[in-house]
Amino acid sequence: MRVSWRDVDDASTAGPAGNRAVVRLGPTGEDPLSSDRGVKSTTPKPLAVAGRVLVACERSGKVRDAFSALGFDAVSCDLEETATPGPHLRCDIRDVDRSGWDMVIAFPPCTFLTAAGAWRWPYTTRERNEAVRLVQYLWDWPVDRLAIENPQGWLNSHWRKPDGRFEPYWFGDAYTKRSYLWLRQLPPLMPTLLVPPAASWTEDQRHNKDRSGARSLTFGGVAHAMALQWGPLL
Repeated sequence: MRVSWRDVDDASTAGPAGNRAVVRLGPTGEDPLSSDRGVKSTTPKPLAVAGRVLVACERSGKVRDAFSALGFDAVSCDLEETATPGPHLRCDIRDVDRSGWDMVIAFPPCTFLTAAGAWRWPYTTRERNEAVRLVQYLWDWPVDRLAIENPQGWLNSHWRKPDGRFEPYWFGDAYTKRSYLWLRQLPPLMPTLLVPPAASWTEDQRHNKDRSGARSLTFGGVAHAMALQWGPLL
């Protein structure tokens, strides 16, 4: 089955899902990572000419919504329902039609790739290889502008050197959570609102029952930076 952006566009008028991806709207509610600090005063008006942006492996909707706020036709995709209302393809990213997109931003699962879980690498070769194959599939996406995000781990030591990195405290959120970027025709993110880091986000979430999900969430400041710095390049 192949899923395209048209499955989102036609969701309101389509009949039974059939072979279409199920387009879901997540529950409402305040997101603890919805960072507005330093955003309201710097967010420009929606762009007159916008493009179509696919945010792969994103459940939170943070990056999707940041691009949508600027007038882009942004769609998120994940195996789970979106956590916030918005255009969303609930399916495997490999089932999405790869044509028709102007930019792809991907957050592939890092469970078997992160250095924080390096102790399990000798025991999870099959899972790690599958994770790397997904990353390579995303990297091979036929689109001019593409970004892949992941923490320090297997990718930067065994796949290829990253093209950039960032921390939440670069964009107004007082946490450390180093992430790396692999980029194609996109520049590294530049800090916009440096604040002193007060804690490690990873350590702060160690008692969270959904540690994996919480640790992988994208901060609002980072999402806005992606939209503000990469959006105008389309």
